[in-house]
Amino acid sequence: LGTTVPIDGQCASACVFIYAAGVTRANFGPVKIHRPYLVNDDGSSLPKTQKRFDELGREARRFLKEMNVRDTLYDAMLATSPENSYTLGIDEMEGYGMGRNDPVWVEVGDNATAKRMGLSKRAYLDLKARVGKICGERAPLMTRTAYECWKLHAPKSFAQ
Repeated sequence: LGTTVPIDGQCASACVFIYAAGVTRANFGPVKIHRPYLVNDDGSSLPKTQKRFDELGREARRFLKEMNVRDTLYDAMLATSPENSYTLGIDEMEGYGMGRNDPVWVEVGDNATAKRMGLSKRAYLDLKARVGKICGERAPLMTRTAYECWKLHAPKSFAQ
């Protein structure tokens, strides 16, 4: 499934994990990170709180890895206090592997498109790079405008 942050919305706190789970992602509103905090903490001791944070960290890192997002995102979250959330830029999101598209999803799509077009993977990637410079680097089916540009500049086999 794809995930989207609407222009009049925001994705903050635990939402970042939901956003990261999308195989395609679009953020029109901000994506904000901060250190997780414990809700309904009963004033636990330092060792108990440390144990809970360690468990939370292991689970968060496992989830991010499963979503093909670098666990350095969790490190950045830990460095940001909950009361001072930080808005990620698209370049930062790309750097964490949480940009527009999940890399494994892109790989599957590229393989299928190359096969459909009767091209080797290398030939398809070369075509994708050339047409991407003309039409923009977004996936060819992301928008109608991008699709029309690809149809105009890619071989006839693209539209089939």
